[in-house]
Amino acid sequence: MLRTHAATLIIAGCFVAATTQGPASPDELKQRRDGPSASKSDVVPKKSAVPTAVDQSRKDAALREFSRPRTFAPSNDETKISELLKSIAVQKEVKITSKQANELDVLSGSQFERIRPWMEMRMNSSSDPEAWAAADSMCKKMTHDFDQELKGFLRRDQARRLSQISIQRAGDRALLMPEVADALALEPETRTAIRNIFEDAAAKEKEWVSLNKEAELREYSKLEVKSWENFRKSPAYLNMRDQQQREMKVRGDNTHRQIYGLLLAAQRRKFENMRGEPFDPEVHRLEEHTDSMKD
Repeated sequence: MLRTHAATLIIAGCFVAATTQGPASPDELKQRRDGPSASKSDVVPKKSAVPTAVDQSRKDAALREFSRPRTFAPSNDETKISELLKSIAVQKEVKITSKQANELDVLSGSQFERIRPWMEMRMNSSSDPEAWAAADSMCKKMTHDFDQELKGFLRRDQARRLSQISIQRAGDRALLMPEVADALALEPETRTAIRNIFEDAAAKEKEWVSLNKEAELREYSKLEVKSWENFRKSPAYLNMRDQQQREMKVRGDNTHRQIYGLLLAAQRRKFENMRGEPFDPEVHRLEEHTDSMKD
């Protein structure tokens, strides 16, 4: 129901084929041996090895993101209202009306026009870190303000349910969201301890993933006929995946217990209330499928 605004880049290419029939002349034989001679107009220019401004901007942006200290907090794309409302299941869950959907659609379009100059400035500021940082900060501020503006089009119960879904989507990482941590009155030491738990879990998971990859490669090397497609259907691989799934659940449960162990009983209860009733998007998809079957 809500439009997604994006720019599409279409790249066209040309393939030139030449065929010859009948007896070949000496010139044609020479051409087959040495390759066709091309006029200046026929030469297809090679892609420049020098990166374009867009390529460089994306590379610089990626490097900046990579160099930032990892906070383990959920990203804006995971929790912001404008992203959540793109889901039909979420719209049904919060009971968005047709009138609201139309208003939100118009608002979404105007927001794109407002933020686009800053997005372009950010993209074109690869050689100016200060300008890039200023544009990036403005993009984030406008996105935050847009979410606040969206709440004005929602009923209080709708905004509350969206907040609950946002927290559910983030899981325990929601405790690293400033608004959640503030609502629970978490002490600075508790916030740091929670972040340290996630950091330690991430380091262990990285090592665990590496060990599992090595184990898979060892099993793969035992195959007489090397084929990843067949390997992923083999009992050895399927057993390894089942074991990995069980280990992942154990690791996740341990991290959850450690984090909840840092919260007071009242904080745990309030956090559960902030999460609300579990949101299952499959319920709405099933309803939609049932309705289509009736039609």
